[in-house]
Amino acid sequence: MRHLQIISMHPFSLLATGLVATFSIAFSTTAVSAEAIASSKPSVASKTFSIDRSSSPPQHAQFNWELHSDLTSRRPVPVSGAQLYYQRVAAANAGFIHTRLPRYSFRAVWVDAIETPTHEQWQELLATEATVMADAQEDRPLSIVLGDSLSLWMPASEFSDDRLWLNQGISGDTTGGILSRLRVLDATNPDRIYLMAGINDIKIGLSDEEILANYHQILEYLRQTHPYAETIVQSILPTRRENLPNDRIRELNRQLAEIAAREGATFVDLQVYFTDASGDLQPNLTTDGLHLSPQGYQVWQWVIEQIELGIAMGV
Repeated sequence: MRHLQIISMHPFSLLATGLVATFSIAFSTTAVSAEAIASSKPSVASKTFSIDRSSSPPQHAQFNWELHSDLTSRRPVPVSGAQLYYQRVAAANAGFIHTRLPRYSFRAVWVDAIETPTHEQWQELLATEATVMADAQEDRPLSIVLGDSLSLWMPASEFSDDRLWLNQGISGDTTGGILSRLRVLDATNPDRIYLMAGINDIKIGLSDEEILANYHQILEYLRQTHPYAETIVQSILPTRRENLPNDRIRELNRQLAEIAAREGATFVDLQVYFTDASGDLQPNLTTDGLHLSPQGYQVWQWVIEQIELGIAMGV
């Protein structure tokens, strides 16, 4: 396979630490075959994705998971929202999107960061990254990850390198928050959109009806704005918290599958890979009963790999 260095430059302004700076964004990617890019339009028919049960998620007992270290180099990586935010600002300042870089990049910039960025600052950063991606993408395949803190903290090293990835996760975000910021993606040209949201809606007291109504609007908007993208609705993950009951989450997921079917999206049930015998989130896959551990992200990435394989095979 040929390896091509592709650089696309785009000037933009970003409000980061109270000052407006002008940067240039450079994207580096690896060329893939025309067959892998799969330029044909996806079917509008909905489906529930089924993973080959002869395969299984990775087992993690053999790994020595050093706390907050890059899995290969064991170098420190961001562990707080402030550190991650300023790493991404630094990446933009240097001309890169963070998903194309090692997780430990720009350590000198973020290692001492303590000022928590606001929700509005995250929105602005993500909107800027989306604008730059739209201008630089050209004909390269693009997957968008859309969601809350679970998506935000998906390690860049977990993304496959045969396509561009745009992470649009914001910590604490809700289905309503996601719905309000979808327009920043209008100029992008994704072929896949991975969506997971809803757990924060439950935390703040929204009803099932409100959550499902927001999901309906999100999927309707994505279908109208990105008609050739395959939108993949991932089920809300189980928890180990009493205030986030898994019975309710399972019922929400059942209804999400129905909404996805009506809107021509693909529904993926992640519960079977994350739930223990009691119906709760497996303890080794979480750090606090809600957020994922490195092992949890490895399982999630394995599922995404199976989805990508299924799409490539036309399943």
